[in-house]
Amino acid sequence: MCQSKRITSSAGQHYPMPAFDMNRAKDSVYIKSMATKAHELLWKEKQKPFSLRRDSTVLRLYNYLGSLYRETKNYKDSCLYYGKKMVEYAQACHNVEFEVKGLFQQAYYYRNIKINAEEGLRIFLKAYKVIENADHDPQVFWRICYNLGDLYINVREYDKALNYYQKAETLIKAGTGLSAGSTQAYIVAIWQGVAAIYAQKKQLELAQKYYLLCLEHLKNVPIMATHANIYDDYANCLQIQNRLNEAIEYRKKAEKIWIELEKSENLCSTQSITAIYYLQANNIELAQQYAEKALSIPKKSLIGTRDAYQVLYQTESKKGNWQRSLSNFEKYVSVRDSLEAIFNNEELYKIQSRFDMEQLAIANKQAQDLQAKELLNIRQKAKFEQLKSLVERQRFLDQATSEKLKSQIETQALREQAIKQKSLSIEEKGRQERRINELKIKELEQNKVIESRTWNVLVLGLSMAILLGLILFWYNRKLRKNIGELKEKNRIIEEVTHKIQATEITALRAQMNPHFIFNCLNSIQLFTAQNESEKASEYLSKFSRLIRLVLENSRSEKVTLENELETLRLYIEMEAMRFRGKVVYHINIAENIDSSYVQIPPLLIQPFVENAIWHGLMHKEEGGTINVEVTLPSENLLHIEISDDGIGRAKAAAFKSKSATINKSFGMKVTNERIELINQLYNTTTKVQIFDLQNQQGQATGTKVVVEIPV
Repeated sequence: MCQSKRITSSAGQHYPMPAFDMNRAKDSVYIKSMATKAHELLWKEKQKPFSLRRDSTVLRLYNYLGSLYRETKNYKDSCLYYGKKMVEYAQACHNVEFEVKGLFQQAYYYRNIKINAEEGLRIFLKAYKVIENADHDPQVFWRICYNLGDLYINVREYDKALNYYQKAETLIKAGTGLSAGSTQAYIVAIWQGVAAIYAQKKQLELAQKYYLLCLEHLKNVPIMATHANIYDDYANCLQIQNRLNEAIEYRKKAEKIWIELEKSENLCSTQSITAIYYLQANNIELAQQYAEKALSIPKKSLIGTRDAYQVLYQTESKKGNWQRSLSNFEKYVSVRDSLEAIFNNEELYKIQSRFDMEQLAIANKQAQDLQAKELLNIRQKAKFEQLKSLVERQRFLDQATSEKLKSQIETQALREQAIKQKSLSIEEKGRQERRINELKIKELEQNKVIESRTWNVLVLGLSMAILLGLILFWYNRKLRKNIGELKEKNRIIEEVTHKIQATEITALRAQMNPHFIFNCLNSIQLFTAQNESEKASEYLSKFSRLIRLVLENSRSEKVTLENELETLRLYIEMEAMRFRGKVVYHINIAENIDSSYVQIPPLLIQPFVENAIWHGLMHKEEGGTINVEVTLPSENLLHIEISDDGIGRAKAAAFKSKSATINKSFGMKVTNERIELINQLYNTTTKVQIFDLQNQQGQATGTKVVVEIPV
């Protein structure tokens, strides 16, 4: 039964939030109902007035949704979305606790779901800086340090990993708030990480010391998976020291625990490595026994499967069983190639992720520059308007002062003139005139002072305008230069993107099926052994021509249709010889097609013909026919149909030919990836459709593949 917890809203209401049932993590209906209920509560809280309690409730709901989605199968990307929402909301209300929790959600997504240790490390370092500069919970701080230690191991920065492990151990010993067993488990996990670091650095004495510490305190750790992991890691350390017998004993201890815990993938890896140890000890029988045990597990890991097949082909070779050795070697190469393809996809994702981050940084820089330009323009306009206002105000004040002074002078002069006309003589009138003249002279002097002041203000304003114009000219010139540099960077980025996509297409085009080559060589050997020298010579001639065409075509982005069909014809004839004439083929080209002019991507049709032979015709005793029809329904569209009268896809799925299935599905996967990349790079719409052919009674009569290629 799931227990419920309550979230209290700002209005005092209690919303029951059911705990997540891990046993129903794959139930999409259950996940949808839980998410719908959480979204309803979130919407209700957002409709209420702002308050501290409301903020904490919204943040708890964001955290709940992120935790809910990260445990699901089909909605894991939502974990990243709600982690970002939680960080944004927590920063707005200055809640450091939930800001760090949001960063934890994002780091979990990149580290455990996308397997991108570098991005997970970047986010945990951000969380470290946030909590380092704030009042923080020591429990959160040691968890960050512990995760940083793990992530720095993944990116092979061992000194930094040791530093953060030491910080985490110090904080854990100061108190975690967890049970004694959980606390001891984390300390042992830190010692295990430190031991692994010293083992990688070839400091085996220190590695041995920390592994022995782990073993000494394992009795206090309640988690049995931790016991098994430490036994496996310590066995690796012993194997490096060539102490194989001890290493095997610890591998067996780990094996026993993985069996009890029903951890099939871990069990497969442990048994396959035990087989490697026995092989190194030259114990062929036990090496073969443990390799077969690893392969007998229903749900096994790819790495364990690869190691088991490697041991088997080496043990069979030592016994002289060359046929079995060859069969196991083929399976080993097939699984190894699958692992390399997975690794290459992960590396490509990391490169693309770093490229997206660089593009985002460039976009942010452009936005910041644009914002700075707009802000500077606003400030410059404001200064200009302010200066203009000051000039106008000064002119108004000067004019008002001049008018007032003039009015006062005229009024005083009239008064004096009236008084003096009544009481003074002609001589006094003369003095009055002199006085008036003096006043006029003073008025003229004041006017000159006012004109001089106005002229100074105008000169100052003109100087400021010139200076402002020079500043604007300099800034615009610098801005044009920065924009030109940004355009050049964008051009370089586009060229690099184009080159990456072209390189991916070239890499996929260059992958030729190694099992086909191996089988061809076996066929040549068989013809020779049966004294069929003419057939062997003919087969070898066709094989050399096919290899030459494939190598020549792999260096070209496109080849002529004539060249592609010649390659296809050679391939089908070689397969027909291998199957003793059981394969009949017809290649028909429409009359309106100039096969020496039309160009298509190389090796695009061959995988579909190969699939028809191996899955459609190889299971029919009487063999069958393959028809290839090439038409040009429109001027710019090439239509290719590959049909066979084999057993059909449904019946082919019932046959279990493991090595062939892995190889062919990998070839079809490579072809589909090539078509997707070609469509992206050249902006085309190459399409592939597959149809099941049936008779009137509904029985399967073969398969038809339709490929439409723009030309």
